[in-house]
Amino acid sequence: MQVRKDEMTSNERMAAYFDGEEVDRLPAMPMVDSFGPKLAGYEMRYKRLSAEYQVEVQKACYDLLGLDGLSIEYGLHGICQACGTVLNDPPDRTPSIDRYALESIEQVDRLDLDCVLRKNDPWIDMCMTACETSRIESIRPADTSSRPGATFLSIHLWRTWWRSWMPCASTVRSVSARREALSKPPCPHASNETGSVPNEGTGPV
Repeated sequence: MQVRKDEMTSNERMAAYFDGEEVDRLPAMPMVDSFGPKLAGYEMRYKRLSAEYQVEVQKACYDLLGLDGLSIEYGLHGICQACGTVLNDPPDRTPSIDRYALESIEQVDRLDLDCVLRKNDPWIDMCMTACETSRIESIRPADTSSRPGATFLSIHLWRTWWRSWMPCASTVRSVSARREALSKPPCPHASNETGSVPNEGTGPV
């Protein structure tokens, strides 16, 4: 298999892409949240400790994988944690849920969506700070990467609750509990075994 060499730098490629011009290949900007720290030589917990560590991991993946941009990831657990769901903090894997924010569907009115504002949510504040740090580094005159022309032109913050509402809802209240609460009893006019709908008291037509 012949590997085609890039004809543009990352900055040239992303600038052309955003301007609607022709590029030498599709930009590569995968979400590296699930493997980035390991690739950079750290435990998975490392990126969760500070905005600076998030940026460090992203930059390492940018260099090692030849990416065209950074993706600071708020994650599917972000909104549930802000709403009160308790996550564990394993050193070398992705966190999972210890306790859901809602014990019953009747408690949904307790949720205050102001909890996801930056001033109220430490995690979104950390992610935003990482984005801001990356943007500052991207406009420095000197390259911040070992790759020529690499200055992190494209930086994205993935805020997943508006594009993945069902997975996010499943982190505030368990899937099985929500399914049970939302399930409806069989319709009294459901068809019988023969497939016909019973005629209740209307008599012959």
